[in-house]
Amino acid sequence: MNAHVNGNCIGCGLCTKACPKEAITVDKNLAVIDYEKCIGCGICAQKCPRKLITVDGKVAIVEGVDHLKGAPVRA
Repeated sequence: MNAHVNGNCIGCGLCTKACPKEAITVDKNLAVIDYEKCIGCGICAQKCPRKLITVDGKVAIVEGVDHLKGAPVRA
């Protein structure tokens, strides 16, 4: 299971900062995913403001994370 970036990426870098495996870099305003490092967790997809990153063809929903702030959801 890997994440994929749509070609309309604006290179904001939010996905890069969110990736726990440092699998994403931004090159020429386009997020580039290193598939050797990507674990398919979907955190990057949730951070993408344009929802251009998909995991196995779907925008991932990561439970237990406050998607607006990136902090754990408090019960």
